[in-house]
Amino acid sequence: MSLAYKLQRTCVASYLAAIGLQIYVMGLALFGVTSFMPHALLGYGMIVGALILTVLTVTAKLPRRAQLFAGAVLVLTLLQPVLVLVLRGRAPALAALHPLNALVIFALASVVARTTAKG
Repeated sequence: MSLAYKLQRTCVASYLAAIGLQIYVMGLALFGVTSFMPHALLGYGMIVGALILTVLTVTAKLPRRAQLFAGAVLVLTLLQPVLVLVLRGRAPALAALHPLNALVIFALASVVARTTAKG
């Protein structure tokens, strides 16, 4: 088992856990415990995580399908702040796709995890 593969497995598991944490910190903000700043900051960190996941999936020479899905995770993760910051004022109905996009990101990251699991 290569180092790139081990790092990719750790990265995809961490990315999925970060999505769960995102939901929690969003809930904290919705119920007035904190602001949305922790949610936003973690979201920006997840862009870096999605980039690393994509690079590791390609570097580990994992199946083409996993590479494409990892790339899609990156693109959709980059779209998340655009939905909120750019479209909220201009097209609120499109900005409202932010949580749905998060579900799609989770589904795609789960496919990457399943596709790259050995055994």
